Amino acid sequence: MPGVGADASALLDRPVIVSDQNRNLFVHRIAGFGNGIVAFKHQANNLHGWSKNLVVGDSGNPSFLIVGNDLVLLETHTTGGPGAGPYYGDAAVQQSVRRAVHKLDSSHRIRTVVLR
Repeated sequence: MPGVGADASALLDRPVIVSDQNRNLFVHRIAGFGNGIVAFKHQANNLHGWSKNLVVGDSGNPSFLIVGNDLVLLETHTTGGPGAGPYYGDAAVQQSVRRAVHKLDSSHRIRTVVLR
């Protein structure tokens, strides 16, 4: 997950890897942030067809930000179209995830990374 306090505006228009219920991967771009949510958009020049509108059944599937050679969990889908969901770099969202992980198994911890 992204570390808390990262400048989300620096992530605008960055490519993300979006997954669907069939375990297919697509490339979308970050459209914006607000109220603990990150929203995506389709690439303007989609020559390869590497994007799709998310549909019922895709909810809960993850999207990843490419950071160096790593994929970092960015969100899990809650809406269709290009997609949107809880931004895991948001402090309140991270606190909710930490509480859930602790409740499920207090020996586990989430790991965050510094976004570049």
